Amino acid sequence: MKDFNFNELIKIFSVLGEKSRYFKNNNFIFNLVPNWETPSFSPILLIPGETLEKKDLEYVENYFKNHPIINSAVEKTPYFNFIKGEKDDIESIKLVCKKFNWSFDPAPLRINILEKPIAINMPSDFSFTVYKFSKINGLVQEYKDIVKTNFDLNEQSIKFIEDSYKNKKAKSYTVLINTQDRQCVGGGTVSIYDQRAFFTWGSINKLYRGKGFHQLLLAVCKMIATSYGIDTCAYATRNKFIKNKCDSYIEMYICRKK
Repeated sequence: MKDFNFNELIKIFSVLGEKSRYFKNNNFIFNLVPNWETPSFSPILLIPGETLEKKDLEYVENYFKNHPIINSAVEKTPYFNFIKGEKDDIESIKLVCKKFNWSFDPAPLRINILEKPIAINMPSDFSFTVYKFSKINGLVQEYKDIVKTNFDLNEQSIKFIEDSYKNKKAKSYTVLINTQDRQCVGGGTVSIYDQRAFFTWGSINKLYRGKGFHQLLLAVCKMIATSYGIDTCAYATRNKFIKNKCDSYIEMYICRKK
């Protein structure tokens, strides 16, 4: 698989996120999606080659102390992320975390990269619809129902998702797959900015899982990105059923305060 470098990763997380005004530690890069302070939306990325020290961990802890998380769907503990680069030493990072009461998750988050076109092989008795996100009307109700059910979210968290797509930079499109009698199969959203596309909140309803519909979602989102002349589309996942559906990937480790 083709290498996907750190700068490309930063561009992906800049599609929906913006550099935090209040995070000033130069050893990290932090693009924040407001109210989604999670490693998969707003990673606090240790710059490859930088040495992790106690003062860095204390800085991250103080940042979260001064900017508490209010989204009930988000884990409240401070975190940071890193990737395995040529100069990085995973063991040394693990030792620093252990010494100062931070945990290291050995199962990395996968950032999957799609660069090649994907055939849209839609079954004849199914169809897809694309909705351009409207800052006035928000997300379509069918999609909100899909996300709310499959991610077990409350209304406040759904509102926070809508707010994340109101980013003044990115253009966002929701894709819904339906049966002929308008039963919802699943949906997802692709956001586009600066020659990059980021696929988020993709989900297939339980009855239709394991039948290739997630791949169809990716195919349609990739088609939308291509219509803007964009080759690189990415999504974050730990789902073992879809994590290998990509052209390349990067693994991003997560450390949290205990």
